[in-house]
Amino acid sequence: MSNTVVFCSADEIELMVRRFESCDFAKGEFTHALHLAVAAWYSFKYSDEEALTRMRSGLLRLTNKFGVKAYHETITQFWMRMSRDFLASERSGSSLAAAVNRFVEVFAAKDLVHQYYSRELLQSELAKSNWVEPDLKPISTAVSGSM
Repeated sequence: MSNTVVFCSADEIELMVRRFESCDFAKGEFTHALHLAVAAWYSFKYSDEEALTRMRSGLLRLTNKFGVKAYHETITQFWMRMSRDFLASERSGSSLAAAVNRFVEVFAAKDLVHQYYSRELLQSELAKSNWVEPDLKPISTAVSGSM
């Protein structure tokens, strides 16, 4: 799949989430866009805590499958918070697929995190293993500033 993804239905998103949960992706196939779609699905379907737990465990399984130590707690929580806030701001008339597609489109640039965090902070062991607050600007400006 390319970095651009468009879902036609909630069923398509759910199928992709099931692939994520079963680690049914080849190395490099799980793009930023798919990561965002999973985050949005979990944020829509579950409480904040459950959504984060599911995302964290899925990412740990996937990185373990590929033998890489790429899991980053702060970045994971950043995108989960972005998805939650974005979905909360979407009009209730939008279908889930339309909301997820819009979220993926609006936040397609994965380096957006650097508008909120300095590279130094994100590269720290503390940020990799624990949630840390942004040091450049608060996340609360993210969704309202992107619309």
